[in-house]
Amino acid sequence: MPDDGSRIEEARPSAGAAFGTHELLDPALPIHRCPVNESCPFAPPRQRCAALRRPCPRQPRHAGAWAAGPKAYVGNFKDGTVSVVDIDQGKVTSTVSVAAGPDGIVVTPDGANVFVSGSSASSISVIDTASDRVSRSIEVGSGPQGLAVVPGGQRILAAVNGMDRVALIDVASGAVTATVPVPKPHTIAVRPDGTQAYVASQEPGMFSAAIIDLASRRVVGNIALAKPPRDLEFGHDGKALYLTLAGIAAVQVIDPVTNRFVGQVATGVSPHVAQFFAGQPRGVAVVQGPGESGVLRSGHEHRGPHGCGQPASLARRHA
Repeated sequence: MPDDGSRIEEARPSAGAAFGTHELLDPALPIHRCPVNESCPFAPPRQRCAALRRPCPRQPRHAGAWAAGPKAYVGNFKDGTVSVVDIDQGKVTSTVSVAAGPDGIVVTPDGANVFVSGSSASSISVIDTASDRVSRSIEVGSGPQGLAVVPGGQRILAAVNGMDRVALIDVASGAVTATVPVPKPHTIAVRPDGTQAYVASQEPGMFSAAIIDLASRRVVGNIALAKPPRDLEFGHDGKALYLTLAGIAAVQVIDPVTNRFVGQVATGVSPHVAQFFAGQPRGVAVVQGPGESGVLRSGHEHRGPHGCGQPASLARRHA
């Protein structure tokens, strides 16, 4: 991969991620340049970055996460590897072979393990962050894509696209403890209270966000979508769900109480990632088409006709 590439906003994360009522702007924030990929937030789509202690703009549930230590874990889709980046030194310190087609990357809250799904395989590789070596391989079925950590860190959810199901994995044992049928699952967002998971279902002609009750381990609802869902993410307080759809040049805002659309943030062509820095009032919307990112700040809103907080504006920043 090319050297001295994309930008990573510097901010210290905490548990959870947040989109609230907001405006998108372009503040003068410290920038850390990623040494792995020149265009990390935008292209190629199959490179995934997990910035540790520094949230990265390319940070969807299925593609990125944080962990303890000033390191980033970057999935190299074509090579079947993960690059370990020392952020302070600005260099790759090691390369880890993982299951083919690394796609989803999440890190346990204690920072001890990085889970990497192999979307061209049937397993999830677990990297020990102390040694930066694969400590375990978990078989889940063909084509695992998006991953999500359930609050508390005891369970991982995996969207097993090729098997039309979501797998629930016990972190301690590495065992698949249950599966929930969902057609063509792609990415997953978990409510901050850990009660429900919303799953982007890309079943042709039946696009939806499937809602899983994590206590009963069953689908309890679906939000019908006109286009294939891409990334989805809850705000830190769980009051809004943010969703990107293929072919729609805006980030959609859903009220998870009513499961209805309440607003949107206009973007350029092909928005993919829409996520706040964890525990921060700022977030990033990554727009792949024009190669731009918009920086979002919460707490700036206007009210819609029914009193719903709606996004205000977008300012674009080129990579």
